[in-house]
Amino acid sequence: MTHTKTESFSFTSMQQAASVHIPERQFISSHDGTSLAYYPFLSEKKTQANVILIHGGGAHSLAGYEHIAYTLQHDFYVNVFLLDLRGHGHSQGKKGDTPSVTDVWQDMSQVVDAIKQDHKGAIYLCGHSSGAGLLLNYLAWPKKREVDGYFFIAPEFGYKSGTASA
Repeated sequence: MTHTKTESFSFTSMQQAASVHIPERQFISSHDGTSLAYYPFLSEKKTQANVILIHGGGAHSLAGYEHIAYTLQHDFYVNVFLLDLRGHGHSQGKKGDTPSVTDVWQDMSQVVDAIKQDHKGAIYLCGHSSGAGLLLNYLAWPKKREVDGYFFIAPEFGYKSGTASA
């Protein structure tokens, strides 16, 4: 196992980090035919866990998230799937927008179904910033897919949530 740094996160250190191998971009078709891009960071060793990582608002899956995926893949033998939400990165859709929030929830369900079908082991959804807020709302959706757990990284739950400090 390689040494995993435990120093504080900073955008400066992330920008200075060595580049990591980016797997070939894959696509899945959503319920309405929208093409969703994702990057499968697959462990070379037997894994018992799969993480689908949802980026923050205005971002995309290769905006630094590849370092998280690479570390989980190589240091902890976890399969990680970096998803570009519709309208972000290389996914289709109006940039930064979606017809309705349920379209995004259906997208996430489609991705969960595909990962469950193709990969053994537990499924976890992980969201960063407003991606964490999106997951929290997905949790309350009656049609959500059952997964083994959720992770929230630096969650941004919205300006009305009362969770932001002044």
